[in-house]
Amino acid sequence: MKNKKRLAVVAIFTALCLLLSYLESLLPSIFPFIPFAKLGLSNIVILYTLICFGIGEGILVMGFKCLIMGLISGNPFMILYSLMGGILSVAVEFFLIKLGKNSIIAISAAGGIFHALGQVAMASILTGSSSPFVYLPHLTIFSAIAGIFTGFLVWILVTRIPEKLIYSKNE
Repeated sequence: MKNKKRLAVVAIFTALCLLLSYLESLLPSIFPFIPFAKLGLSNIVILYTLICFGIGEGILVMGFKCLIMGLISGNPFMILYSLMGGILSVAVEFFLIKLGKNSIIAISAAGGIFHALGQVAMASILTGSSSPFVYLPHLTIFSAIAGIFTGFLVWILVTRIPEKLIYSKNE
């Protein structure tokens, strides 16, 4: 019974993640000089999943979001950019959660920075050039600010939603 409930909750989190990602894709870029810079609202769900369930479920939610959004957009390269950024982000966030000495806001900011680093690294790999790293300073600043914002929202969720409402590892 535990596994079925856990699977259902993770599926709901994945659907919510996709919804937020799709809605955000409809919005114009915040800064025209930083192409594709978004707040990353779906990262709220991914970080919350990491906190509630752990690395396996966090990677599942992130992976399905990247794959499905890439297919919806019709851009297979988006899948590669998103996966590289997502894997780095989730790994760093999980590591910082396990250290236990960081705030959710700091963890989210670090995740945003590493997400940007992963995407720029993938762009460099795909183009065979280091020129995409020109965007990294701007993306790092924007990603840290976006990470602080999304981390604050995750902190609100973690402190306000009763544990009984969401399946936890202790159940």
